Amino acid sequence: MSYAGHGSELLDYKMCSYGVRGSHFRGPERCLEDPYIAVLGGNATFGRFVAEPFADRLEQQLRQPVVNLGAMNAGLDMYVHQPELMRLVAGAEKVVIQIMGAANISNNFYRVHPRRNDRFLHASDALRELYSDIDFTEFHFTRHLLLDLHRRSPERLAVLVRDLRKTWLQRMLWLLTKLQGKVILLWAADDSPCLDPEVDFTSAVPIFVTKSMVDSVRPLALSYVEVVTDEAERSHRTQHMLFTEPEALAARRMLPVSTHATVAQRLAAEM
Repeated sequence: MSYAGHGSELLDYKMCSYGVRGSHFRGPERCLEDPYIAVLGGNATFGRFVAEPFADRLEQQLRQPVVNLGAMNAGLDMYVHQPELMRLVAGAEKVVIQIMGAANISNNFYRVHPRRNDRFLHASDALRELYSDIDFTEFHFTRHLLLDLHRRSPERLAVLVRDLRKTWLQRMLWLLTKLQGKVILLWAADDSPCLDPEVDFTSAVPIFVTKSMVDSVRPLALSYVEVVTDEAERSHRTQHMLFTEPEALAARRMLPVSTHATVAQRLAAEM
């Protein structure tokens, strides 16, 4: 089953919208009348195949509503370009922002869907000139696009990546400035941020995000939490996840269940 807002055959995500048109978030829907914490992010935040993602565990520890506004393969565009969603985020007492990759954002080379940020919409003239040997009509997802661009020419891809990183910084600085005074930044991945990360579409690491990028945005946050999976967790990554056989490959790219527990503990200590 493909992800279309209703999740795995084995796990009911109880999707809800909180009144944000065209968007679907993991439920059950929380009451927003009392003070709440909002959690923004991608795969790790949504917690596909995980019965209790870290947002749910954090709620249990704090005994306060935690609104999971994460989405599979989300990029910063999902939040930056949706005023209705940003009003919901701005109403939170505190906001956890999982650091997301830089691939799923619109930039000078390609456009993505404003809500489903992993959907590739079209290439700009700049990208068509950079890769004049490619017919871009065959691409529907950013991952497929970038894998093919990297295979054809890592050198040309580096030009695009520089623009993605610049755009990511602009989006993050805007978001953090908008929410200044209430944001906890979260890095939850297989490795710590590094100076020059390799292009890797298989591990649970925010793609194209460097240590210098993280260091640039940290001063605008209340605090920064970094949780990295250890070797034992990576070797048993799918333990306690709920997925069908066709979903096994996708499950192996998700954050381990045990790491969700650690993230919740670390975040609770920062609240």
